[in-house]
Amino acid sequence: TAHLSEASTAQVEAVIEAERPDAVLVELDPARLARFGFSGPSALGKPCVSAAGIEPPPLGDDLAAAAAESPWWQPAQDAFLDLFSVAARGLMSSMYSDMGRDMGGLKGGVPQ
Repeated sequence: TAHLSEASTAQVEAVIEAERPDAVLVELDPARLARFGFSGPSALGKPCVSAAGIEPPPLGDDLAAAAAESPWWQPAQDAFLDLFSVAARGLMSSMYSDMGRDMGGLKGGVPQ
């Protein structure tokens, strides 16, 4: 969804009503959860998952070992992913700038 758009919110509501999914995923960071008045994930009364227990990427010697085992085409794949990431960030930034301008300069739903 676009966090700033009432139309996006209405579209999400319509899809949920029409599709009746078994579950809906909502991503909330701790600060946003607190703004909604919840003391933490357990206060939601719904199943929650977090990033706790997720292993970080390898560092140091582990990274060198992983690089030694990588396939011959890995540098080309890395270059493509880097280029794609830059292009995607540019497109997203442009889209959010356009949305903010269309909404009269609102950022995060709050007049600036």
